[in-house]
Amino acid sequence: MAESGGKVEKETSEEMLREIYETTTQPSLEKKSPAEAVDLFLEQKNCPPNTSATYISALRNHFVVWCNEIAEIDYMCELSGGDIDRYRRWRTRTAPDGVDKLSPASEETQMKYLRPFIKYCESINAVVEGLHRSIETPRLSPEQKVRDEWIEPDKAKSILSYLRKYMYASCEHVLIRLLWRTGMRIGAAQSIDIAHVKEVEGSHCIQLRHRPEEGTTLKNGSGGERDIYISPKTYEIIQDYINDHRPDVEDEHDRRPLLASQNGRYNNSTLRKYVYKCTQPCFVGDDCPQGKSPDECDAAGVNNIAHECPDNYSSHPLRKGYITQVMDGEQPIDIICERCDVTRKTLQRHYDMRSSEREMLGRRKQVKQMMDDL
Repeated sequence: MAESGGKVEKETSEEMLREIYETTTQPSLEKKSPAEAVDLFLEQKNCPPNTSATYISALRNHFVVWCNEIAEIDYMCELSGGDIDRYRRWRTRTAPDGVDKLSPASEETQMKYLRPFIKYCESINAVVEGLHRSIETPRLSPEQKVRDEWIEPDKAKSILSYLRKYMYASCEHVLIRLLWRTGMRIGAAQSIDIAHVKEVEGSHCIQLRHRPEEGTTLKNGSGGERDIYISPKTYEIIQDYINDHRPDVEDEHDRRPLLASQNGRYNNSTLRKYVYKCTQPCFVGDDCPQGKSPDECDAAGVNNIAHECPDNYSSHPLRKGYITQVMDGEQPIDIICERCDVTRKTLQRHYDMRSSEREMLGRRKQVKQMMDDL
């Protein structure tokens, strides 16, 4: 019995010491409600409208609701790593929008938006330090990323703004500009010759031609051949690249490729590496969703292993983003299909990433235009 009493006394002493240690070494946390913390985060983030709407959906419409109605968390300082895992499971399985369960890519996106918010809460002493590291994102296969992800306009504009400022008229600048402003596939961009960049009756265009016997192909063969309008600004950037940065080389078929190195025409693999590099969050100075700095990340800014970054994109999400953006406008679907060499059925099934609400707003513009013409 004496031993038992001594054991209890010892455990009580250890608990007291642990409590004294925690109260003297851990700074007291600010009491911020989830809604207040989200409002402060959005205010300092100062996001463009589209990005801000996504943060609002992920945080205010879901995270705050979960805290208030499910977890009964009154203050952010009550949040633990276990709570975050419970929120992830709730968001994935219980509260998806319009589907039975969020896809791995959608789950990854939700956690990407939660992580910088929790990191901000650490900076204002609203949650324990290091809590953001408990946010795990699913690792996606390349097939999952291609199928589910797309680049939103704000992200694309941020990349193009960086390229315009720091890498103007470089091969990377021309490539990303072509992919985002035309929706062409990377193989089509690789096939372009200087002679294909034309000025026709005061307008500018790029001719896409299928030449399998000369090593350049279009996905849909000769049926994918078309002339694509480009803006005067895109034409100017291409001309500046040709005049100032492009090596004066020909390929093995005596053609002058637009996207070229000293060794001739770039292959598709190299162009994909450029896209992976330019779409890394750290490329434009954004925080790494994995919590790393560029100095400690092997994949940061390195062409050959840029694909190892779990938060960048291939060229296909750029194409999806372009098509979704023009679908939001007043472009008829048939015109988009011709410009992007895609069938109407495929476009609507695989490329249109708009929500049902955004689809309705797009239809409203077209209906309003039709009514105005009556």
